[in-house]
Amino acid sequence: IGFDANGNLDTGSLLNFTTSGSNVSTYSNDFTQGVWTKYFSQITSSAIIGPYGLGSGSFINETSVNNYHSFDGTFPGISTSATHSISLFVKKQERRYVGLGFAYDATKGITTVFDLDTTSSVSSGSIGPGYSVVSSTINYVTDGWFRISLTGTSQQDALYPRFFLATSSAQINIPYPTYLGEPGTGSYVYGFQYTTGSTVQPYIET
Repeated sequence: IGFDANGNLDTGSLLNFTTSGSNVSTYSNDFTQGVWTKYFSQITSSAIIGPYGLGSGSFINETSVNNYHSFDGTFPGISTSATHSISLFVKKQERRYVGLGFAYDATKGITTVFDLDTTSSVSSGSIGPGYSVVSSTINYVTDGWFRISLTGTSQQDALYPRFFLATSSAQINIPYPTYLGEPGTGSYVYGFQYTTGSTVQPYIET
């Protein structure tokens, strides 16, 4: 069993935790690993039961620094000048606003902020030629879990997909929104999916 492209429980062949599939990210549900760079945040693994009771989610916790509060992935073999789709399961704790994005550097990238109270993608932004937001979605899964996704275009092959916390819907700064973090404040996360192409794929554990 697993999750389909909308994050719903799937008992068919769209996802299988024991079979490799289309997910560029590695350690897709272990954000303590070195492929995930934590910026002014801390990760507590096995902090909550995952969607539909499948596995464990983690908690991303802000530090008391006036900066961004996020984690980035670093993965090889990403196609250049392409459309990319990323997604993550999130569950609200203290932070109402969370975001997804990917960037090459501070002058090239895209972001979208999601509102977990109104269940909507509330703001998006892009910077640099060839970078644009194609679509973003938020779908309720179960027990307070949502699956958020972002699809966009890029011109570089060294991209850093990211998840970030925010304090308002207007925080679409690239590469990150900046604010004074509050220790103990954050969000639950589970299962990062990264795929080249415009279709948000079913989540596959790596």
